[in-house]
Amino acid sequence: MEARDRYGWDLDPADSKGVLRGRTKLGQLVVWLIPAEPLRAVAEEELGKGLSHPGLYVLLDDETDRAYVGESSNLRSRLGQHLDHAPKELGRFDRALILNDGRAAVHSRFNDSTLREALEQATIKLLLEGGTHVLVNQQKRMPELSVTQQTLFENLRAELGHVLYELELIENRPKPTIDSAVVRPQDAAGRFRETTITDIKGYEGKHDGQPVYFRKGSEKPQGLQVTIRVGEPFGKSVVRGEGFLCMNRGRCYLIPNLAVKDWLGAKLEQQTVDIFLDVQAEVLKTAGIAPLSVGQFGGSKSSRA
Repeated sequence: MEARDRYGWDLDPADSKGVLRGRTKLGQLVVWLIPAEPLRAVAEEELGKGLSHPGLYVLLDDETDRAYVGESSNLRSRLGQHLDHAPKELGRFDRALILNDGRAAVHSRFNDSTLREALEQATIKLLLEGGTHVLVNQQKRMPELSVTQQTLFENLRAELGHVLYELELIENRPKPTIDSAVVRPQDAAGRFRETTITDIKGYEGKHDGQPVYFRKGSEKPQGLQVTIRVGEPFGKSVVRGEGFLCMNRGRCYLIPNLAVKDWLGAKLEQQTVDIFLDVQAEVLKTAGIAPLSVGQFGGSKSSRA
């Protein structure tokens, strides 16, 4: 389904103060695009009244085509601070874009600070990769998310891309994101219909007497990072070509360690080797050698009954 059909979009004409108000009619986001001059008064009127409204914001300097992304548990207060002292990376701004779900903190999905930080990083990434303004932010580490947070994050990230495109702040409509949510080891085991994984304790299990090592990977620009330490049990299994690596993200992948060993070859003579799962391309990557296709090791999209 196209993003426009999935989320809808409605943008009101600018009012007498130059304020644009928009919303995803079938989604969750409400947006304001406000000139700097009336920003304090508009924020006080629409995001004030004694209540805190959490969300994201983008400050736009149209003279130099630069932008700054931020998040706050209280948008009215934070934007007031920026009017008094603009972020040093930006220096000045002409307009502020506010993005939230239109709800005060007690009811807002944006009241989750970890989720809000993840969405801030997603917005930074969208603007870095195709924004109409040069972003002055430095991208930070993506915070760890629970399964519930990850599901909501994936939905809101896609909706954010839709809104930024409709507002002409990014040049291309983002492609649909591939599900990379973390799956519990017990649930990941159910993704492999022809394989029985038993004795799951923590992040290890067994298949036909062979060890299975569950690894969710850490989010990095190259993909989901797993570090193989050859002196530890998982690393020793890779060196011997025994057992399996189960990447318990999204579709999930049950990869024979023998395939990993053959792929890495002489790299396993090192003490540590970092490998990265590219979920979009369904490959494992590492520096200096060609990627390893892992699509054939992928599970189903849902657990078996």
